[in-house]
Amino acid sequence: MKNSKLNRRKKNRNSKRKKQTRLLASVNGANSKISANHTKRENGNPSITAQTKKSTADYVHNAAVHSQNANSRTLFKNATLTCQFLKNYTNLSIFKDLKPEDIEDVTEKYQAFLGIEFESDTIKRIRIQLNGNEESIFVIPLIEHKSSVDYDVAMQLLRYMTVIWYDYRNEENAKKSGFSRLKSFRYPLIIPLVYYEGSANWTADLHLRDRISHWELAEQFVPDFTYQVVRVHDYTNDDLKNKSDEFSLALMFNRLQTVKDYTEFVETSRDFVNRIYANAPEDIKKIFQDILWSLLIKMNVPTDEAQKMVEEMEADGMGYLFENMEKIDIQAERRNTMLARKDAEIARLEAEIAKLEKEQASHDAEQAKRDAEQAKRDAEIAKRETEQNKAVLTAIFAPLIAQCKAEQLTREETISRLLELYPMISRNALERLLDTN
Repeated sequence: MKNSKLNRRKKNRNSKRKKQTRLLASVNGANSKISANHTKRENGNPSITAQTKKSTADYVHNAAVHSQNANSRTLFKNATLTCQFLKNYTNLSIFKDLKPEDIEDVTEKYQAFLGIEFESDTIKRIRIQLNGNEESIFVIPLIEHKSSVDYDVAMQLLRYMTVIWYDYRNEENAKKSGFSRLKSFRYPLIIPLVYYEGSANWTADLHLRDRISHWELAEQFVPDFTYQVVRVHDYTNDDLKNKSDEFSLALMFNRLQTVKDYTEFVETSRDFVNRIYANAPEDIKKIFQDILWSLLIKMNVPTDEAQKMVEEMEADGMGYLFENMEKIDIQAERRNTMLARKDAEIARLEAEIAKLEKEQASHDAEQAKRDAEQAKRDAEIAKRETEQNKAVLTAIFAPLIAQCKAEQLTREETISRLLELYPMISRNALERLLDTN
């Protein structure tokens, strides 16, 4: 019975990853044959029910950013991991006695107010004890999952906060009419946090007022708050090992963005990873497996190999992961990818150059044809002008030449007389006229 349940769970997991693989292939421009093969294999698996396909579609909402926002949101959807994050990574004493059962995820409640553009964020409602009293207050941490610096994050956080306060006021007024208008009414404390996975420093302003121009001219009228940034890359692997909780292993995975990160992880973290994973609850192991899957895809590991590594990790733990990650040459993968991109770019440029050369040759031929036709027209015009000029000169000088002949002047005397009368006419032109007359 137990084996049957495990097999069903494994088949469902496989179907999810096959669907994710097809979506990733589509996003990255994979050819239709690969997509068709995956579709054929899934359709041929009788264990994939309509419910499984629905959960698969829910599971992969955006493969292109799965390794960033989706994994981060998965972390914070888990109460245990959220509790570890708040207690061990924010340095806020208000969370020192926090327990997972004190955390309630209320993200969906505010989705209608905030819209789909904020679907990667989570909102928590937390019950805490103050000064040993049983009385509870509301603490709502707002956790953003940014993979690059967002300079308008303070304004976005303000929108979250006003929506939460507005909804809280309506809830309390529904319990007691007009309660929010009383002096004793208080809005709940909201602690805004930014969980930042990017490798660059966080350079955005930490105060809302810094997003408002000339706030210093009327400081007392400008609303303000600050937020805390928890930057993944502020922690070294040794720092995370000292934390020694499941969230630290998730951060260690999320730090893997460069070859240096990968090499250090493989060389120094084996025992830590094996220990944390072995002792983790099953729901957190599932999160680790999902993060690993995204990591392998991001590293351009062939999908069938990635599938096998995750399946073996489910069965045998993280040991199999390290045995096989040592065989993965990220640099070679990146070189191959870069070479392929360079070859494609060269081919594109060569095709563009060939097209331009063909167009230029056609243009040159057309121009040469137009030039030849123009030269022919110019020659004809010149010929007509010459003939016209000759006729004009003949009409003018014929009587003078005849008079010189009557006076029996020599050729040279005739030219001299004509030059005296018309000095603007060249000697050569007069000689040609005498030859024709």
